[in-house]
Amino acid sequence: CKYMRYKMKIATDNGQCSLCHTSLETLEHIFLKCPHTQLFTDKLQRFIKNNIDTHYDDRNNIFFVLCNHTDPTINYLNLSAKWYISKNFQNSKPLDWLEYTRYTKFALNGDRSNIRVILLEKLTP
Repeated sequence: CKYMRYKMKIATDNGQCSLCHTSLETLEHIFLKCPHTQLFTDKLQRFIKNNIDTHYDDRNNIFFVLCNHTDPTINYLNLSAKWYISKNFQNSKPLDWLEYTRYTKFALNGDRSNIRVILLEKLTP
């Protein structure tokens, strides 16, 4: 995270979040507190609730953080979302839902067929 690079004197900027510019860019901030991440994970949760599991509820981000849901499809989406968030913060790029779905569909090539079949159908507009 940017704050740790700043603290270790690897980076020269002030360690502020590259997307919201209001808080230090710590791991907690990147994945849980940044308003940009919160909007993105809200979309992710709505997608899961509308397309995978109508009873899905992760208000406290337990499944998002731990990837321990009983449905491996949901775990795959949460894990790929964390990868996407990390990649974009590292490159100071905004979080874009359509870009995330494109990356996720691309990453499904060669993955477990049961997850691939379910998600390719749901991620294709």
